[in-house]
Amino acid sequence: MINARSEKKTFYIKISKIVLSSAAILLIYMYYYANCHSRMYLTIFGLIAIGAITLIALALFKRITLESTKLFAAVLLISGIFFTFAFTPGSVPDETFHYWSSYYYSDLILGGEVDYENTMLEMRQTDADLYIANELSADMYSKTIASLGEASGNHETTMVLVSPGALNSAQNPFYIKLPSVLGICLGRLAGFDAVVTFYLGRVLNFILFAVLALMAIRLTPVGKNGLKVICLLPMTLHICASYSYDAGTIGLSFLSIALLLRLWISENQATNKLLAFIVILQILLVPCKLVYCASLLIGLFAPRRCFASRKQMLAFKVGICAGVVFLFVLTKLNSVSSMATGPSSGLDQRGDEFGHFYTLQSALADPVATIGLFLGSMLLTGDFYVQTLVGGSLGWFQNTIVAPSYIVFAYLAILFLAYIRCDPDQERCVEGRLRILCLIVPLLAWLAVMVSMYLGWTFDTEPVILGIQGRYFLPVLPLFMLGCRFNSLSFKINSANLMIGSIVVLNCLYMMRTFSIVLQ
Repeated sequence: MINARSEKKTFYIKISKIVLSSAAILLIYMYYYANCHSRMYLTIFGLIAIGAITLIALALFKRITLESTKLFAAVLLISGIFFTFAFTPGSVPDETFHYWSSYYYSDLILGGEVDYENTMLEMRQTDADLYIANELSADMYSKTIASLGEASGNHETTMVLVSPGALNSAQNPFYIKLPSVLGICLGRLAGFDAVVTFYLGRVLNFILFAVLALMAIRLTPVGKNGLKVICLLPMTLHICASYSYDAGTIGLSFLSIALLLRLWISENQATNKLLAFIVILQILLVPCKLVYCASLLIGLFAPRRCFASRKQMLAFKVGICAGVVFLFVLTKLNSVSSMATGPSSGLDQRGDEFGHFYTLQSALADPVATIGLFLGSMLLTGDFYVQTLVGGSLGWFQNTIVAPSYIVFAYLAILFLAYIRCDPDQERCVEGRLRILCLIVPLLAWLAVMVSMYLGWTFDTEPVILGIQGRYFLPVLPLFMLGCRFNSLSFKINSANLMIGSIVVLNCLYMMRTFSIVLQ
């Protein structure tokens, strides 16, 4: 009798939670509809609101658990597909450059003409006419939708002037661009219009990230829920659901970190297969973003107990160093040395601006001023770094859709709570040397990002380092969060449903706000 009453009470509590959550979501949904009166908003976000309410109900009645990798994969793919199509061509940072780079490789594969001297690409007329703009707006949606199904220009070609860097294979490694390149190739071969071809490249690029991230989640021995939350941050989805090579870079970094943690924490000694994969992943990261190779320190400082023999340990550490150094010399040495010394003559160029960048010599000539510049940049623009880390500034720094502070704080809260241990008996914290490395590696990577922007993007007349965004911290964020995890904090229950469900619902509400503004 007592059990029956208890079950009945629990049932009514769950129903109350569902009713209150549904009421809150629907009220917010209708509030933002009143702000834009858009049929597109009404239809799309009506379905999203129903999906969010259904997810809450199923999670409360334990019909699903977001701890399941398969179910999370479905949530990640649905979220990624939404971000893929929600943002119009060019409305993601640097996407036009990355699109040109992918189109360049498609020309090489399909036999298109490339004029290196004048930095021009042969493009289908329909692709050249595709309306690409930095701003996300109702007008851009109208133009993109109007371009759907336009067959004219599929067989005609024209030469298009592009950024010189888009034709630089060292700057844009082929293997990391391959999915988006295949999307463009398929679109061109099938005769799809420019819009379908463009989004096909985006979809395949996101799938690359999703596959690598899901592998990392399955293989990491600690912090699975936290890694899932990082994958669902708006900024992660925003960048990875575009043409940016950061999609593959972030995925490779996550997978590399997962295997390095497995090397340290696994009860079994490392196999040659595991060590080979770590070396390969570190080597693949070099041409993409050298700064994220800081994670190789975790492998270099791995203790003897992690390896089957001393010979295996030495072979791994020598191999990973040799591979990274070789790729660095092959692909990055010239750019890094020129960045450090500055141009041999004339002025440095930043977009349409000209001036003199800071140099290594100027930094060493006045180290106190240099340190002050770095610290001042952190203090003056630190809030911007945090905002652009979680996704509080989507689009191409579009001020009209910047998230309020309370939304940014909500994402940070979910992120930190997701890294609190769920089961003290099973989930462990990284300790000792590994904890120190988990904190040092992200800080070194961030310092390297600041140095690269100091030397390659900031004029010597500017008082802060420019060009830095919080999203550059995403590839090493899992390590930093694990370093901040302590044994004294833990949940007595599995918090996967709560944390992942919370970020999914918050994403829905945040997107409602964003697109109600855009569609006004």
